[in-house]
Amino acid sequence: MGRRRRLHAPDEDDDGAGSFHSDKPLQRNAANDRERMRMRVLSKAFSRLKTMLPWVPPDTKLSKLDTLRLATCYIAHLQKILDDDSAASEASVSVTPVNIDNSTAEYANPLKLTWPFAFSGRMPGSPEQPPVTQASPNTTAS
Repeated sequence: MGRRRRLHAPDEDDDGAGSFHSDKPLQRNAANDRERMRMRVLSKAFSRLKTMLPWVPPDTKLSKLDTLRLATCYIAHLQKILDDDSAASEASVSVTPVNIDNSTAEYANPLKLTWPFAFSGRMPGSPEQPPVTQASPNTTAS
């Protein structure tokens, strides 16, 4: 392939056109710095969110998507606990049965999830049951 031709030679800059081109790298560097700062803030927020998830070991590396999925699951679990508690207290006061919305049932138990969401142990507040463990895809049964 041939070489590309220049539109202007370096000594052909007209009336301040050089200052326009010299401002571009400064603007770009400032934009890069702002983006780096934004990403640091976002990463720190995800790290704090991950530490709030009780069934995730501290040394576990999670993607942002995995962190959001687990946080959603944990929120659904907490909501189910609140719903169950309020249903139990209403049942002891009222005579009519209370219907509990189970729309979050598929998210309520993170112990049934597959890798990378496989964890052992039980969640705080969940009924006593044996811990569920699942092997990661890169482990083999012996």
